[in-house]
Amino acid sequence: MAQPQTLRPLVDKTDAYSDWAAVPRSDRKPLADSVVEEAGRLLAGPWPPLA
Repeated sequence: MAQPQTLRPLVDKTDAYSDWAAVPRSDRKPLADSVVEEAGRLLAGPWPPLA
């Protein structure tokens, strides 16, 4: 599926959060916070994101 490059940081952060094998349960909060922060940054800009 094609994704605008502006979504790449959100996709990367979400993938990192979803990698249960690589991330211990206790270390997930900072990853969750980074996903929420990136989503907020995207929502504050033009929508849909520019390529």
